[in-house]
Amino acid sequence: MLKRVILVWVIALVVLSLQPERIETARGRSFRHQILHVMVFGATGLLFLALARGRREEFNATAAVVALATAIEISQFLIYRLPAFEWWDVREDSIGAAIAVVLHQIWPYAVL
Repeated sequence: MLKRVILVWVIALVVLSLQPERIETARGRSFRHQILHVMVFGATGLLFLALARGRREEFNATAAVVALATAIEISQFLIYRLPAFEWWDVREDSIGAAIAVVLHQIWPYAVL
């Protein structure tokens, strides 16, 4: 069941991230936009970590979240021909993933 939830979550995240209307509204950098990135990718990290068994899988889950964030940003850059790659969004997504790791270490069953 959790795998299905994760699949739907990731598909929704990718679709919403790549829709053209979102690009126009997200170009302005704001604190709210940054917090949204941290929260969404932190939640994604918690979902991925809920499936992990052991340190290696936890590392792989976190790396997958960062890779997903990077792939989304690369896709936005290429599809919409943005003037610059948004490294700051990858940074905030990675911070969210790191927070998820800390929360998972404190309370490993937070998602279940």
